[in-house]
Amino acid sequence: MVANIAHFGAMLIMGLVMTHEIPHLIGDVLMGWILLIAYIFLVACSENY
Repeated sequence: MVANIAHFGAMLIMGLVMTHEIPHLIGDVLMGWILLIAYIFLVACSENY
């Protein structure tokens, strides 16, 4: 999880600094939100059992 956070942070900085990296930034942010929501959902579901 820490590696993913570091990767998304690096991609955010790269996307903001290098204008040609905007598509990469959008893809990483979208993937990050999807993974975060899935992780929260899985943790919440596993606590019920």
